[in-house]
Order: sequence, then structure tokens, then C-alpha cells
Amino acid sequence: MQVKKENPEAEFKDISNILGTKWKTVSEEEKKPYEEKYQAEKEAYLQVITKEKREIEAMKLLEEEQKQKTAMELLEQFMQFKQEAEKESKKNKKEKDPLKPKHPMSAFFLFTNDRRAAILADNKGVLEVIHHMIGPV
Repeated sequence: MQVKKENPEAEFKDISNILGTKWKTVSEEEKKPYEEKYQAEKEAYLQVITKEKREIEAMKLLEEEQKQKTAMELLEQFMQFKQEAEKESKKNKKEKDPLKPKHPMSAFFLFTNDRRAAILADNKGVLEVIHHMIGPV
């Protein structure tokens, strides 16, 4: 590099300052090839970056779709498990034998049933029925 040959003792920072000063004095015509090269490289760079951004976005969408698919599969598995569990619980319930006799009512229920019919025939309210059946509260 010519600047380094002309300034052998200069460090990188000094060389950058010298080149910056020279760049300010370069004509537009001399800058043109560098500007064109920069524009071409910039376009290539932006295409790569844009492609990478699209790929990253596509991967995010794919991951999101996978998460939704997994969630739906888990939901379907749960619903199927729940339905099977309900079927099993229905199978395990004993069916009532229609011919089996009912358990007899307790003496208290027999007593209240006898009294209820008479009290209801008198068109009394609920509180009056209870008061008459069990006495003052």
C-alpha cells in the first residue's frame, strides 16, 4: 500500500486518518468505480440478508405450526382418553334389576307421607306443613 510505504512508522489509526483526508480530495470521477463496486456489493449483501430474514421468519412460522399441531394432537388424545374413561365408567356401573324390590321406607318417611296428604288437602303452605309435622321450631 502506497500510504504505508510513504509513512513506514505510521500505525493503523494514523493510516486511516491519512486515507480519510485523501478521500475528501478525490474527485467524483475517481470515486465513481469505488461507489459502483460498493453499490453492487451492497445489493448482493441485502439479497442475502433478506433471504436469511425470510428463512428465519419461515422457520418461526414452521415452529409455530408444529407447536399448534402438537397442541391439537394432545387435545385430541385427551378428548379420546376422556371419552374412553366415560365409557368405562358407564360399563362399570351396575345396571338396576327392574324386578328387584325397592328398599323399604323408614318409619319416619311413612309417618310424614301419611301426614303430608292430609295437610296438603287443607291447602296449607310449606311452613305450616313443616310446623304441623315436626312441631314448633
